[in-house]
Amino acid sequence: LELPTHSEGENASEKIGITALPACKQFLFFVFGYREIPRHEIAHTLNRFMQNGIDCRALYSFADNHDVERIYTRLREKAHLIPLYILLYTLPGIPSLYYGSEFGIEGRKERGSDDSLRPALSLDDYKDAITENPYPALVAALGHARQDLPVFAGGDYRELLLTNRQYAFVRSGNGCSVITVVNNDDGPAEIRVPAADGGSYTGVLTGQKLTADGGCLSFTVSANSLGVSAPVPNSSSIYAIFAL
Repeated sequence: LELPTHSEGENASEKIGITALPACKQFLFFVFGYREIPRHEIAHTLNRFMQNGIDCRALYSFADNHDVERIYTRLREKAHLIPLYILLYTLPGIPSLYYGSEFGIEGRKERGSDDSLRPALSLDDYKDAITENPYPALVAALGHARQDLPVFAGGDYRELLLTNRQYAFVRSGNGCSVITVVNNDDGPAEIRVPAADGGSYTGVLTGQKLTADGGCLSFTVSANSLGVSAPVPNSSSIYAIFAL
């Protein structure tokens, strides 16, 4: 991929194309070469793309496909599938799931064959997955969040926190700000990040009540999990923490 230069102006992102695989591979949701979530690589790639005038919101983002091992197979820590899907749905980009990966199924290349990557699935085998498997429920919740909060699709991106185990960023636009925090540690993490617009926060899934203090939001994110702050519908001053 030859990245456009600043001098190429506002049409730089059009030179990439939604399905340009070289661009997507650098944009990683492609953990193809990783056995854990490369937060630094994701953050640095996003920053570099934006500096070069590429609109990451238009890139097609995914974690696996029909040509590579299933992401659940590749991850050393299977619990990291949760923060990975959270990033897939909340970072700039158009999220896509390869069929079956919403259930966390395995699949690896064997003797040059891709057969195990492309199995025939019967939905009858997964009829109880929404209550017995944590991944379909998470994917469904993230899908509803993207529908309810257009800022995930069209909002700007700004990094708030980046450590070896935690990553926080804000998506903002049209008077709405959404803060996402992922924790890929095996223990809980105490998080303190700038609160985009101050105000009160409520857990969308947990009901936890939080209030910004000194322009910052402080809370605990459980192991291999996330927090996402998002505006409650029909209110410009109340926000919600989306926590799993």
